[in-house]
Amino acid sequence: MDSVSRESHRGWLREPFAFPIARLLTSSHSWIDGDTIILNPNIRWEHFLPPSDPLFSDIHFIGSQDWYGLNCGVFFMRVSEWSVYMLTDVSALPRLHPQIELYGQPDQNAMKHVLRWEGRPDNVIYEPRVWFNGYHSGKYNETEPRDGDLLVHFAGYYGNRTVAMGNWFDRVEKEPETLAIPFEETKVMGEIEEFWSRLWEAKTKLQEMTLELQHHNTTTIYKASVKLLDAIRYYPWDKKRLGDAMQKAENAVDGTIEIFVDGSAVKKAIGETAKKIVDEAQNMPQSPNDKKAMAAGTTKKVVDKAQQVEKSPKDKKKSAGA
Repeated sequence: MDSVSRESHRGWLREPFAFPIARLLTSSHSWIDGDTIILNPNIRWEHFLPPSDPLFSDIHFIGSQDWYGLNCGVFFMRVSEWSVYMLTDVSALPRLHPQIELYGQPDQNAMKHVLRWEGRPDNVIYEPRVWFNGYHSGKYNETEPRDGDLLVHFAGYYGNRTVAMGNWFDRVEKEPETLAIPFEETKVMGEIEEFWSRLWEAKTKLQEMTLELQHHNTTTIYKASVKLLDAIRYYPWDKKRLGDAMQKAENAVDGTIEIFVDGSAVKKAIGETAKKIVDEAQNMPQSPNDKKAMAAGTTKKVVDKAQQVEKSPKDKKKSAGA
């Protein structure tokens, strides 16, 4: 995909420090992500918005995931009817669906459920978390934010936060040339372009497969398209997962073209099957007349089926020339 402009930031709501919907869920809990420190003010939040492209015009929510799924510490929402209904469903979930366990983080877990409801996943995009929600202590206790990244978040950190946050404040104050670098010099700039380009290719391939299914509704294409759709919806930030899904989609379509377009290949396969059936029939313990009749009948059925197969473009030219 060619380099394109970002969507206008107008109409988008950013909530980088708090998730006030939690206050609606229970009066005993207040969820405010005050444990987030901006490291590079040169990165504007609109850098993370989707490109102005029809393939991304239906995105209303941009978030990130960790090993537990969605993390609500930092996310972006389009100011739209979709967002209003989504937040309404999140706040109403405990009353309308009390059977759903929300455990210790009701706001976050409620949103996880609601964003996966039918009709919603296609309006959500999960970007690489390190871009705008990197943790001070990741899954393996590593510090995730790189020099030049937007912020550091102390989500799930069980050490001394006062000391840890104080160390980051010291870095912000003493190392601005290392942390607050121009956006054009950050790693994230190139990663953003690559991310949306890769996602554009994946969505385009999915559209092609949808059209292919209308002509050749095979199990192989169907399974590959479901796998690709799943990768686009839930793991677009995972380059390997999305790449594998793209490759399987490519292989599925190529294989179908070989089967359905190349009629001669089908005829060859049917001919080999016919020979095998005839050989098996001749080895069956029957009278000579029965074996002869069975072999002849089987051969006729298989040949008739082969004649019904659409010829390849080469075969059609030969027939026309004759």
